[in-house]
Amino acid sequence: MTNLQAATTILNTILHRCTHPCLITWPAIIIFALTCNIAIADDTQSPTPAQTIRPPVHYNLTHYCGESDNMGNQYIDKLIELAFSYHSATVSIETLGNRCSHAREKKLLEEGRSDIFWAATTKEFEATLIAIRIPIFRGLLGHRIAIIPRAHQGKYANVTTMEQVKKLTIGQGLDWTDARILKANGFDVTESADVENLYRMLLANRFDLFLRGVMEPWDEVNQHPELPLAVEENLMFIYRMPAYLFVSPKKPDIAAIIENGLWQALEDGSFDKVLINDPVFNEALQKLNAKKRTIFYLDNPLLLDTAPVDDPRLWLDVTTLNAAAN
Repeated sequence: MTNLQAATTILNTILHRCTHPCLITWPAIIIFALTCNIAIADDTQSPTPAQTIRPPVHYNLTHYCGESDNMGNQYIDKLIELAFSYHSATVSIETLGNRCSHAREKKLLEEGRSDIFWAATTKEFEATLIAIRIPIFRGLLGHRIAIIPRAHQGKYANVTTMEQVKKLTIGQGLDWTDARILKANGFDVTESADVENLYRMLLANRFDLFLRGVMEPWDEVNQHPELPLAVEENLMFIYRMPAYLFVSPKKPDIAAIIENGLWQALEDGSFDKVLINDPVFNEALQKLNAKKRTIFYLDNPLLLDTAPVDDPRLWLDVTTLNAAAN
């Protein structure tokens, strides 16, 4: 029964029970009118539909090149998951292939066959991919120390000048930004498309130093216990080289989520917690012994005007690194 029908029933009851028409007083009529007015208003309102609760959007990000068990890639995955934690979307990350060149990774992102990868930035990357201009290693990828043959430990203890160090030959990956920076600074650089091959070339004395970012060499030496490798203890090269996350131009929504999330993580300190708690980074801080190293500062002529070099929130400098390492 509707409210209007109920009001009509009330009036009929009044009329039926009243024995004399004059006894139908104005108060009764007023009550009936008010009841009808309320009833009509209630009956004309549409019922409120139940709200539909939608599950959060889920993104399955694909990274075509790389090894899912690589500690550096695990750190990157944690950063991406952290960025998504500030958004209503959820994320999973899948590695689909093995190691490949940066040129190959770039092409896969351009075609939309891969969603994301990280690398030291270049003009070519930023021209066609979406660069998230937050240095993912806080600039530490540009702090370089060497993997050497174990038998050569101590060989470079007396190398203290730029003239001396430029007599050493350096191994790097093919088309790495580092190789181009080192060549621009006058170093003799040997390149290989296969990183694993660089270890064999090093042991065959094809070059003297295999330079790696400060968070990389101990983990890589540990991954190759069958090879007589060691982390060199006396030298460090420093140049400003931001490494970014790059996203496929076909996935701007993913880029926006990651960039917004990383900025929030920087503001509340979560970004640094992920970095400091990373086991590879922790090991590097414990073993780096930065104060006892001779540091060679190099120019980076490839550094783009878009690099946020003046934002202190984004960088760890060598002083901070030394303090943390001791």
